[in-house]
Amino acid sequence: FDPAATVDQDLDSDFTFTSTLTDADGDVATDTHTVSVTDGAGPLDGEAVTLNLDEALIQDSDSDTAQVQVGTDVPLASMVFGATSSLVAATNDGQTLTWSTQPDGSVTGTIVGQSTPAVTLTLSSVNLTTGTATVTAVLDEAFEHEVGQGTNSLDLGDINVVATDIDGDTANVLVNVLVADDVPTLSIVEADAGTATGLDNKDSVVEGAAAISGSITVDEGADEDGVLEISLDGGTTTAITITLDGNSDTGNKVAVNNGTQALGDLTVDYDGTNVTWSFDPAATVDQDLDSDFTFTSTLTDADGDVATDTHTVSVTDGAGPLDG
Repeated sequence: FDPAATVDQDLDSDFTFTSTLTDADGDVATDTHTVSVTDGAGPLDGEAVTLNLDEALIQDSDSDTAQVQVGTDVPLASMVFGATSSLVAATNDGQTLTWSTQPDGSVTGTIVGQSTPAVTLTLSSVNLTTGTATVTAVLDEAFEHEVGQGTNSLDLGDINVVATDIDGDTANVLVNVLVADDVPTLSIVEADAGTATGLDNKDSVVEGAAAISGSITVDEGADEDGVLEISLDGGTTTAITITLDGNSDTGNKVAVNNGTQALGDLTVDYDGTNVTWSFDPAATVDQDLDSDFTFTSTLTDADGDVATDTHTVSVTDGAGPLDG
């Protein structure tokens, strides 16, 4: 008896054959024999797969191969995603997620309150003979990460790719999904663009002269809406606060004093897209006193990640009196 390569053990896998011998007188001898075709090796678990997504690259995706070791029942009956119960239901910041298996077999994670999935998991190029499939994660929305932790990874948990043979034997490949946090960037651009003193985070302006101006280059990253704060001379007190929500916020002016001496006015404007700064020096500044000041720009994103830059402005002496 030569057994078939694949036998479904859920069906009857035994058979009996009977041998009957009849002599010339018609006398009969008989015997029966039963053969059972037993189950061979089932599929074995494959190595775990980690998919890494980056908020800075939205829309971002990552793919890898999920592979089980096939047994004797080849081809496999199916390779599909298993239960979603090990995928996280909430982020570190309390954001709630709903995971669902779609009719096409994909798995989606949707942030509660949003109408479209934040992340989608799919299987493609499924080969039931070799026990392989391409597993892909696509990131379409930013997640809330731990507050103020910079570039850190949010672990969305894991899900199995389940391979099943015709007998119902199963093997798994564990798929873990990580999302790297995006962080803001900020840079104060000099009014002289570095042409006067080099790119040294400094500017100078003559007392009583026209105002000088520059820009503040801001990038909130994926975790919008960011908050921009301006403080003077390293102080902990915020002089100007602007929410970078796309709505114009201009004319934010603060008087700059060094001790009892007035140096001028600092103004920060946001046109809904870009941020600019300008400084209008006082008409008269006593050069025997300190005539420099520093302002600090701090950008905080929705996760509490922070970017900061400082800039110094010197109010220089104007023309002195001339002999008569």
